[in-house]
Amino acid sequence: MKTPILKAPSQTQDPIKNNENKKSNTLIIVVMAVIICILIIIIISLLKPSPSLIDQSKEQQSKIISNEISENKSILLKEKDQIKEEKSADFFNEEIKIKWMLKKNNAEAENILDWAEEPYKKILKDIQQADILLKENDFDNAEKGYQTAIKNVDEILANKTIILEQLIVTGITLLEQNKINQAKETIQKAEKIDANNTQIKRLLQRINHRKDVKKIVKQAEEQQENDINAAISLLEKAFKIEPEYKIISDNLAVLKNIKKQAEFNQAIDKTMKALDRKKLSLAEKYLIQAEKLDPSQIILKELQQRIKKEQKNKKIRNLKYKTKILEKNEQWLEASQLYKKILLIDPNLNTILVAQQRVKAYIRLNNLLDAIIIKPERLRNDKILEKSKKSLQYVQSEINNNSDLYYLKNITPILIKKIVQVKKIISDAGILVSVLLQSDNETDIVIYQVAQYGKLTEKKIQLRPGKYTIVGSRAGYRDFRRLITIRASDKARYIRIICSEKI
Repeated sequence: MKTPILKAPSQTQDPIKNNENKKSNTLIIVVMAVIICILIIIIISLLKPSPSLIDQSKEQQSKIISNEISENKSILLKEKDQIKEEKSADFFNEEIKIKWMLKKNNAEAENILDWAEEPYKKILKDIQQADILLKENDFDNAEKGYQTAIKNVDEILANKTIILEQLIVTGITLLEQNKINQAKETIQKAEKIDANNTQIKRLLQRINHRKDVKKIVKQAEEQQENDINAAISLLEKAFKIEPEYKIISDNLAVLKNIKKQAEFNQAIDKTMKALDRKKLSLAEKYLIQAEKLDPSQIILKELQQRIKKEQKNKKIRNLKYKTKILEKNEQWLEASQLYKKILLIDPNLNTILVAQQRVKAYIRLNNLLDAIIIKPERLRNDKILEKSKKSLQYVQSEINNNSDLYYLKNITPILIKKIVQVKKIISDAGILVSVLLQSDNETDIVIYQVAQYGKLTEKKIQLRPGKYTIVGSRAGYRDFRRLITIRASDKARYIRIICSEKI
């Protein structure tokens, strides 16, 4: 037996009131249905069996009652489902699901699974849980689940730049650790976020070339013991491919430093050998090379001082060699000038100081002798003759008394010749040669630096050897002039002086 369901009379109202009435009617229906069922069960249990049922078995009666109860329960369940459906339609916001679908489509268009796979998969699991809650009519929590998922996706998309930077940093770290495959996967994720990023493109190039670069680096390591230049060349080749790879720059710096040190040592060795061979220009050249390689080494200053000292000594040796030649040729003035230059280089050279004194002494002796040799006629003067004799004695005394200074055994030939020559000049200066002067008693006669004889017919005079200028003069006549040489070997001389050419 079915229990009729009571319904409230429908009235024409506005939509909002209709909705409220609909909710209240549903509740009234549920309450009334429950009350009716309870009343039916109570009535049946209180009624006594009728005569028509006495003959029926108790089993049939219980079946009838049971069927009626199940029919009522079925009606109640249907009413409950209807209420739940209506409540679902009333209390869950379907727009949140649409908003989620749009957000999901946008995220996947941004390739979110490629660069934020783990957090996004967790969001998808949260959505599945929200769907389960929705089926269980836990509308509030289901809606919260959708809202949280949308918020989390927004946060991931907002942090896209940060995630990109993290991926790049992670990729670089993996690459530096030579985890090439992992680095490639990481940077490819970053590429899906920003395919035009130049840093990402360069990292992918580095990753693709890393195997080749590592091979070149290994070849360089094998070569460095036997041929460091070949090893450096290989590393420079690898550096051109991947200059960011720190191992290359570090190894290249080490090898270049080793090469530089070897070249420095080689340049220093060449400098010292050149110094030993007295090849100073070559030593200086090699030292400059060493200084360019490593200017901080202390040995450079030591070698510079040694080169300067050798250069000074070489200059002194050259000058001394020239002075020996000049002394041999008895060019005492020139030798003295060179000794001055030597002493400017090193004023403490005792041998040069002694040599300079010797040269000065030779100059002094030569000057004394040369004064007599150049103008022997001066000795016609008795005072000068006596002075010349003293000069000769001084020269001879100096040589004899200062053998260490003048090297008496090796006395120079020119000086000896000069001494002999001066002796002869002084000896000749003491000889008087008889000279007979004849004239016409009209001519005034003068012998320069000797005397004025005036007019004479004949006059006998005595002259010392030398050159004399005789001049005769007479009014209206051209002067008579003659240069005569009186020699010590001359026994007598006759000179006629007459002005005979009229003007």
